[in-house]
Amino acid sequence: MANALCLLSDKDALLKALQDAQYSAHLNGDLARLAKDLLAKFDSGDQKQIESFREGAVQSLEIYSPSGKLAECTSTCDFRFADLKKKKMTVYLLADPTRMAVYASWLGLLSWCALTELIRFQNNRSVCFMCDEVTNFKINDLPSLLTLAREFKIKLWLIVQELEQWAHVYGRESLETLLSQTEVKIIMGVRSYKTCQLVSDMLGEATIKAHSHNIGRSLFDAPTRSIQDAPRRLMTADEVRRTDDTLLFVRNHRPIRLSKIGYHEIKPWAKWVGINPLFNKPFKGKIKLYF
Repeated sequence: MANALCLLSDKDALLKALQDAQYSAHLNGDLARLAKDLLAKFDSGDQKQIESFREGAVQSLEIYSPSGKLAECTSTCDFRFADLKKKKMTVYLLADPTRMAVYASWLGLLSWCALTELIRFQNNRSVCFMCDEVTNFKINDLPSLLTLAREFKIKLWLIVQELEQWAHVYGRESLETLLSQTEVKIIMGVRSYKTCQLVSDMLGEATIKAHSHNIGRSLFDAPTRSIQDAPRRLMTADEVRRTDDTLLFVRNHRPIRLSKIGYHEIKPWAKWVGINPLFNKPFKGKIKLYF
């Protein structure tokens, strides 16, 4: 990436590279064809289009400048994402949250590369792909990849703070794709009114017995009582907002309402997990669940 940025930033070096590439046989001649096309624009004297191309390309690659940290981590690679389907291993992509303006593009690019390579490499091994705070960066064409991942044994876990954030990053139309293509949905606290309304709609309705009383029109009329079936939301939008419980949707089964339990409240997990370095002390709590 850094080498491509340096090449595009140096007009003379770019011109020489194009002159060499016009005789290349790589990519079945496509590289030579593209090089000749750009050289023709250089020779025509119309520098406006060339400079517009260079400026856009340089801006896109600026985060990989030789002085930055991304230049080093994208210079070499000693593994392939396809290795995840060959043997048991874990790959972590971590970025400083205070520098997400720079790292977001890198996270999105590598996540796209990982998903694409895993889809291309086909065998019977399953891979779990977890994206925390997936709306803090954008994975190109992620809504479309959701429809392919299941067929190629890729389990996607997407964690978002609000569904409205997904709509903002990936488009309103892709929100329906997200909800339809995910087999399991775990709702753990909602604050946005639109999201609360959406979750309420997803929960659906139940039939309840509604009691009504009629005291009549005069003092001499006998009071009457009737019972009728009436629809009622399982949870209204306001009830969704105020609940501390977890709402679980699994495929086409009925929704489940669960109590939240931390790993420090589960035995034996409480003894297995080390101290969280962010807090520098273990979590403490009464054991609520035993395995």
